Amino acid sequence: SLRAALFGPPLLAFIPAISLAAYRFGGETALVWVALAIPATIVFLRWVPLPGRASAEARDAATDLPLAGAVRRALDRDLAASSDGSARTAALAIEIDDGAALFSRVGEAATTELLRAISARLGSVLRTGDLLARNGSHGFVLSLALTRRLDLESLVQLAARLQRSLSDPLPLGGQGIHVTLSIGFCLPHRPEESTGKACLDGALMALDEARRNAPGAIRSFTPDLHRRTRPGVGLEEALVHAFASAQIGAWFQPQLSTDTGAISGMEALARWHHPRHGILLPGDFLPAVEALGLQRRLTEVVLEDVL
Repeated sequence: SLRAALFGPPLLAFIPAISLAAYRFGGETALVWVALAIPATIVFLRWVPLPGRASAEARDAATDLPLAGAVRRALDRDLAASSDGSARTAALAIEIDDGAALFSRVGEAATTELLRAISARLGSVLRTGDLLARNGSHGFVLSLALTRRLDLESLVQLAARLQRSLSDPLPLGGQGIHVTLSIGFCLPHRPEESTGKACLDGALMALDEARRNAPGAIRSFTPDLHRRTRPGVGLEEALVHAFASAQIGAWFQPQLSTDTGAISGMEALARWHHPRHGILLPGDFLPAVEALGLQRRLTEVVLEDVL
């Protein structure tokens, strides 16, 4: 589109040449008009809706990427176009490890800067036709353009390239911020239904599995993943008994001084000693804690262990 073309790097790189050509062939008057017209046109296209754009895709305010629904629609479109199986698409779900804590620490303005830098790094790995979109507060989803010989190994390699794109620290306020990614992916023939929604849901399930092995984990959707017995089944009822029987408590992770190497403190981490599923991390039971309104009780239990 004209809007995307004017905001893209290729055309912006030619602005100096356009200005010089205007001066050469039209003199100072032409140069002044070009200098005024280019920024005015960019501002107009950014803020004024164009005819026929009323139903344009909603976009993320921080990165200007489309939202997750665009990926689902792209998957549906590509699945319909590849009904003979000669080419394949796939969905990937990407999440910044410990993103909530990172963004809370750096603040809102720096979060926007980081998200833009991360989306640019991810975009540098992708091909024309691949669609990257925002998902949640610190995640992305991706649909791949139709590709021949797209298989499990090639998706693992792509996920690794996406992770390597963030191996160099992101510059922020004169310092480098290290970011890692957890990634889940799904080939469309793996879920029971061959639809864009099923494929994207499969990638998100695989991401959930990757988060349990974070940081930097990569997981693939498998047909039994959604049928696998998860600790979340019956979790709300079991929590009441867990608090009463002291199954939930704190583990202590040492904090080391970078100057001396000595232990300088401890971080208290909530853990549930589940009788059937073993040691559960907070991500496995915090949603149920919040649903039952037991956050205060959890805080009291951890604080009591700490003291």
